[in-house]
Amino acid sequence: MSTIRQIRYTPRGPITINTSQLLGAFMLRTMAVTFGLVALFATNSASAADKIRLSMVPNTYVEAAQHIAKQEGFFSKNGLDVEFVKLKGDILNLRALIGKEVEFSSVGSFALINAIQKGADLRAVISTVPEQPHMLVSIKAIKSWKDLPGHTFAISQPGAISQTFPRAIMTMLGIDPDKVQYIAIGGNGARQRALLTGKVDATLIHKERAVMVAKSSDKHHVIGGTADHLRGVPLVYHAARKEWLDKNPGITKRYIRSLLQAARFMVRNKDIMVKYGQTVIKADRKIIEDSFEVYKKSGVWGLNGGLNKKGFDLTIKLGVDTGELKKPITYKEVVTTKYVDEFLKEFGRE
Repeated sequence: MSTIRQIRYTPRGPITINTSQLLGAFMLRTMAVTFGLVALFATNSASAADKIRLSMVPNTYVEAAQHIAKQEGFFSKNGLDVEFVKLKGDILNLRALIGKEVEFSSVGSFALINAIQKGADLRAVISTVPEQPHMLVSIKAIKSWKDLPGHTFAISQPGAISQTFPRAIMTMLGIDPDKVQYIAIGGNGARQRALLTGKVDATLIHKERAVMVAKSSDKHHVIGGTADHLRGVPLVYHAARKEWLDKNPGITKRYIRSLLQAARFMVRNKDIMVKYGQTVIKADRKIIEDSFEVYKKSGVWGLNGGLNKKGFDLTIKLGVDTGELKKPITYKEVVTTKYVDEFLKEFGRE
């Protein structure tokens, strides 16, 4: 049978407690735990950012939404780490998307629709540029679109926006687009330089660059804009593979949220957008300010996702009528509005 020994403690003197030392030790331990938790959460937050890749043409002022989303922290606030893959032209961007080298790609509307018609399992999830920003700029011997046959015309690459939209407009105007000599040069900046150095007679470039050409050369002028003929036809869609979208709805939702938050930020922050424009194209502040106002008022920067069915239907009709698209295709075969709809339900339309 076990026994329990009782030990009586008799203090030899009064017991004193140093409360300041006890409080100090408690606070030090609390601070250590707090800082440890902060570090842990910071580490977890950084590691929790989902990494995705977006392919697009090199920096342009028009397609600013993704750049502003990164610059102003909208991607990071929505838990995304987005890598930009800069490629020259729609065809290279499509190849990167179809080949699973990127998760999203910014692609011209005709190019994307053509790819889907040919069997690519892609879907448009947003249009950051739902209206036309391009201007036709040429030597002064060319007075209008009808004078283009027989002249050289700079494009980024065959099948890209810089070729498909001019071809569509010429067909609408009864001009044979095949009588124009297309020369693959590169992006907006490269086409601008090719025109000014006499390598080509005409090209399509964004408004701010068109104004720069007209102001810097007495041999060239601006004829008009694609919006004069293609009102409501979106310039680009951001697209992804349907298989990837189905597996990653959360990432897609945050991606769309980031782009739309950036677009709405853009139109409210002129100074930031002017500074951004100057870094991209090195133009005078006045040119960028004027372009900002035009893009803002004309709806070039889409604040509500740009997935307008009326604009899509117009694109299809135009494409079929002009031969840029081989046959009609339905809205649902190309576009998924789920993620834009969710954003608009939460934040409303502007």
